[in-house]
Amino acid sequence: MKVIFSSSDIISISLLKSVLYRNDIAFYCFDENINCMHGGINAFPIRMAVLDCDLDDALMIVNDLFRK
Repeated sequence: MKVIFSSSDIISISLLKSVLYRNDIAFYCFDENINCMHGGINAFPIRMAVLDCDLDDALMIVNDLFRK
């Protein structure tokens, strides 16, 4: 399992979740609820990970969505 994206921006996280789900890529979110415990200040980044078998496809999606 590899972390493919990390952000404290819940909109970016929601967008990535949606696209991964539509592409049948299983994902796991870490630290998603920690911000709720600290008053919703979004100081802690949410990490998203995928299985190794989906890594290449997931990284392509991340690069397409968040290209700078």
